[in-house]
Amino acid sequence: MFRVRTVFTGVTGAPWLNTLYFDSDSSGTAQQAATAAGTFWGAVDAYMDNTVAWTTEADVAIVNAATGDVTSAVGTTPVIGSGGDTGDPLPYATQGLIRWLTGIYVGGRQVRGRSFIPGMAESACGASGTVSGAAVIGINAAGAALIADANSTLQVWSPTLGQANNVTIASTWSQFAVLRSRRD
Repeated sequence: MFRVRTVFTGVTGAPWLNTLYFDSDSSGTAQQAATAAGTFWGAVDAYMDNTVAWTTEADVAIVNAATGDVTSAVGTTPVIGSGGDTGDPLPYATQGLIRWLTGIYVGGRQVRGRSFIPGMAESACGASGTVSGAAVIGINAAGAALIADANSTLQVWSPTLGQANNVTIASTWSQFAVLRSRRD
């Protein structure tokens, strides 16, 4: 599978890192996977503060899903973007959350992933302190477009199962999320 990393910079607490996985066996190239990830972030960055900049890393790793070992890397042209909202930023710990659902169940639990959307702007916040309806709709549409991309297949990798499964649904949580390390 292809591992595409996106690095977010420009604000206190950065850099932030996002990792997306794509099928490398049956669809697309490493560049197409990086472009798909960049297109997704380009659609989502409308809800980010304009001080946030992002870029996909030039090297896309090829990872063995069964072992998690990086077997090689492919050079790509990075995709670059920045937040599009000129309003006030939300506190940087406040992030959007998109859930990647596979429809595959193992041991009674669905294999699923998630991505945090950093640098959210105040305009993405609804009146009740939740993610605005417009932002949920926009982020869901960006996720659906990533899943439907003709040149790449988004996957969720489970290191404990040693497998990668295709994503079938993108679902944005209507609450804000906080991503913390296990050391916090």
